[in-house]
Amino acid sequence: MNRVLEFADESDAAENRLDRCVLPDTERLAIRALTADDAAEFLRVCDDPLIAETIPFIPKMFDLEEARSMLVGADGHKDCFFGVWLRVTTKLIGVVGTHLSAGRDVEVGYWFHPEFHGQGYASEAVGTIVERLNTSLPRRQIVAQCRPENTPSWRLLEKLGFKDQGSEGARDGRHFLIRQI
Repeated sequence: MNRVLEFADESDAAENRLDRCVLPDTERLAIRALTADDAAEFLRVCDDPLIAETIPFIPKMFDLEEARSMLVGADGHKDCFFGVWLRVTTKLIGVVGTHLSAGRDVEVGYWFHPEFHGQGYASEAVGTIVERLNTSLPRRQIVAQCRPENTPSWRLLEKLGFKDQGSEGARDGRHFLIRQI
């Protein structure tokens, strides 16, 4: 199986349109860009106080229409939310967000419904996406922001080759990490 991030057509790759990329399934997970049609599942995954507290752009209370708007976005296709589904149940269990900066960075962030923590799903999904980004957008640097006290997430990023840069991230309490391979 070709393990490279594929785009629907060449112009999508040239424009770095992450919302149109095609990702291969893993053994346990299906991963694809979320669309407005996924808003109800997206809302269900995000409807947890811990997620709303941790992810700064997720409102503590939001409705289906706001979820649709968030997924469609108005960012010129610089952001993409990838849904992570269990293949055996087709249940959305998490989200991996990507953001293409004006510079050379691609930022990744992720959250999973608490019911699915500690089972390796985040590692599997984020690892798959990070590898595809690295292969398909080799001139881009892959970055993340994480709170040091969020030990599971910090360890996941380290496992995937991210290193703390010793500087504060753009969001309060977070450190800036760069993937170094």
